[in-house]
Order: sequence, then C-alpha cells, then structure tokens
Amino acid sequence: MTMKRGMVLAFAGSLVLAACGDKGAAEQAPPEKPWPGSWTQKIEVLELSGEGAPANAREELNAMFAELGNATLCITPELADRMDIAKRVADLASQGGDCRFGRRISSGKNVDFSATCEGPSGSMTIAGKGISGTTAQDVTATITGLKPDGSVKGKMVWHVTGERKGECGPDDIVIPVPEAPVAKI
Repeated sequence: MTMKRGMVLAFAGSLVLAACGDKGAAEQAPPEKPWPGSWTQKIEVLELSGEGAPANAREELNAMFAELGNATLCITPELADRMDIAKRVADLASQGGDCRFGRRISSGKNVDFSATCEGPSGSMTIAGKGISGTTAQDVTATITGLKPDGSVKGKMVWHVTGERKGECGPDDIVIPVPEAPVAKI
C-alpha cells in the first residue's frame, strides 16, 4: 500500500502542482510557484465516466484519496522549479506527443489552462482553473479522452486543494523530479 500511496500522491501532486503557470505571458504578473516544503493535499473526484469504468469507481477513488489525505508531500526546490504547465506540455510534445495549448492564463495565483494532446487512438483534453500560489492551491481539473471520431471515451473531473505546512519532515513522501525528456529521432 505504501508504494501505491506514493505513486498516487506523486501523480496527483505533480499534475495539480504543474498548474502553476506559464512564464511566457509578458502582460501578466509572473505566476507563483509552490514554495518547497511539506504540503498536504486533498483530492476529490467529482465525476468519473467512461467505457469499462465500474459504477462505483468514483467512490472507490474518493475512499482511497481520503485515506491518503493524511500523508504529507515533500516538494523539493528542484521539483518546485519544474512546476510549470507550459513546460510540462512542451515536454510531452518532445516525447512524441502532439500537444498544444488552447488557453493558458496565469497571473500571480490565478490559473486557467487547457491543452489537447493527439494520439493514434484519439485525443485527450486537459483543462483546469483555480488558484495555485506559493503556499496554497485550489484547482478543479477535467481530463477528457476522445476517440478518433471525436466521441467521448472517458472523463474525469477532480478538485484538488493543497497547503504548505512548513519544511519537509522525515515522514513526508518525496515526489521524484521527472527526468528531462529525450528527443526522439
């Protein structure tokens, strides 16, 4: 359970903390990145649907996230530096995906973004809106998978809140820094 807990928290934490901004918008205030340190996080799945998804999948995920809600995450300085949604989507594109932004508004704590990634089995859209500051986050995100014909394959809407509690402690789960992508030839 510990490895599963760490993987889920790492995935959720990196997904939501990635919403910290786009450095390219000159007319906007610079986006805030999370301060390194110990963070708590609450994740709630608001909607979950899709082909083959069990009827109680949302409830099961929420039960698992509630159990994991007592854990704290250690965001290292190196990881905090990588928390930029524009860079994350660009990294996906360099790994062979075809990803592009629909919108990316980030000014101070406010974030509002959408991106679409195309693939051989269809596309995926990711959209999020909320606040993502130095010491707190509150973001609602939607991930929608689409078939090649444009019909919905699956959808997940989740709400994530997080708060910095101080310096990293010995019981915190350390989120690994993602490796830089290798360009494909």
